[in-house]
Amino acid sequence: MKGLYQAAGRTLVTLGGLSIFSGAIAFFPVFSCKLWYTGWSVWIACPIWNGALAVTAGSLVLLAHREWTQRHLFPSVCVDPLHYEEYHLTLQVLDLCLSLILFCVSLAVFIKLSARLMQTGYINGPENPQ
Repeated sequence: MKGLYQAAGRTLVTLGGLSIFSGAIAFFPVFSCKLWYTGWSVWIACPIWNGALAVTAGSLVLLAHREWTQRHLFPSVCVDPLHYEEYHLTLQVLDLCLSLILFCVSLAVFIKLSARLMQTGYINGPENPQ
């Protein structure tokens, strides 16, 4: 099983490095004066970020099965913090309340705009308020 993880880690590092290299090579036309490359910058930069993520994940997989990492980690690193259940429950309740408030405000704006559209025929109100 250890060999499988090492092979996966090496594969991630290798393919991630190739992805970073190919993304960097493809990214260079964006810096030229050719305007038709302007919209491609996000699509071309995506392999660079994906490659960086793959290299990071592969490195962490390779480091996870070394004995020196297990010796130098303290047991208190892997302990859950105090009251983490209450913390996560509070965050979930806060998220639910904010979602409900956002829904109510959106519904109120929709109803107000729909009523204005039904009364006047357009959303922006009367053209001449005088």
